[in-house]
Amino acid sequence: MHSYEGQSSRFIKRLLVVFVILTCVKVWIGPTELTPSARGQVKAFDSGAQRRLLLDEARKTNRLLGEIIEVLESGMINVRIQSTDNKQTGSPQTDAAKG
Repeated sequence: MHSYEGQSSRFIKRLLVVFVILTCVKVWIGPTELTPSARGQVKAFDSGAQRRLLLDEARKTNRLLGEIIEVLESGMINVRIQSTDNKQTGSPQTDAAKG
């Protein structure tokens, strides 16, 4: 008679072999329709239009950076600090109403 441990270990080994074989078959066949594939959400692939948009955005960025450089080089920067405390003596709405 065989012991229960011997039968269970043989069963587990056989089960493992079956899983390995199934895995190898799956890798060999490749993805099936059951597994969803990643698809881009690009409606129309127009590389020329994409390049134009990229260049437009780069020009905007360069223009804005140029304006920032001009402000920094001029040395005239006005900074206004607004308190976040609730104990302000006057609020803009009450000051505007008085004026």
